[in-house]
Amino acid sequence: MTPMAARVALRFYNRHDSEKRIFMAEIESDVFTIGRSTDCQVCLDDEDVSRHHARIERSGNRWTITDLGSTNGIVIEGQRIRRAALAHGDSFRLGDTVLELQERTAP
Repeated sequence: MTPMAARVALRFYNRHDSEKRIFMAEIESDVFTIGRSTDCQVCLDDEDVSRHHARIERSGNRWTITDLGSTNGIVIEGQRIRRAALAHGDSFRLGDTVLELQERTAP
């Protein structure tokens, strides 16, 4: 029996948005990319985000985010990182976009 792909949601907003408009992206995959390019699973409209900015992948119950050579990097708790573990509820910033990983249970 093949294991099911993970279901996650990314909750995100522009950190300079005074109205704090929040968007959601639902993904059902163990690996996905985030960037400005339309071939990314999560496409962000943020000029400070690279076309292929970051990859998030699951291994077992653990999530990892990896910088794909972006110009502005990934920021977690004020620190620029190249790779880091993520858990449900963790936030990170790409360009001016703040994202939060939310695990979803399978239907």
